[in-house]
Amino acid sequence: MKRLIALIIVATAGYSFAQPKSQGAIVPDANMISLMSEAKRLMRVKDDIPLPEIYPVTLEYLKSMICSSNQYCPVSAVYHNNKIYYRQDLDFNSPITKSTFVHEFIHHIQANTGFRAVNCDIWYSNEKEAYRLQAKYLRNNNQDDGFVREALRIIKCP
Repeated sequence: MKRLIALIIVATAGYSFAQPKSQGAIVPDANMISLMSEAKRLMRVKDDIPLPEIYPVTLEYLKSMICSSNQYCPVSAVYHNNKIYYRQDLDFNSPITKSTFVHEFIHHIQANTGFRAVNCDIWYSNEKEAYRLQAKYLRNNNQDDGFVREALRIIKCP
């Protein structure tokens, strides 16, 4: 459970975010392009969907975007409006980090194929799909997916 709490990924619907002030968008490398391709493969999407803008930000910035002040909010990445914001201290060699990006790329694909999370029911459906496919990505790469299955079990609409 402690691992789950430390790794829950939060996706959002309808929040209004300010642009991060610390850094600009990163230029996606071959690993990012590969993870986007993997998300498309998992979703069985053949559409040519461009990569989203990807911004490294601090944990505090992510929390200021989506967390209410009185709740525990361990967030690693957020997808919103064709942008992914991620904790700048993530280890890109980690299978967990890679699965986090697959999860967020799935949200990007959802939003660009007509499944933008405009209400609780669509948000929940999108989140379930993203977690299910994230777990599949982890299993396909011989990694434990228990924390993702647990997150899927406890998620609720914002």
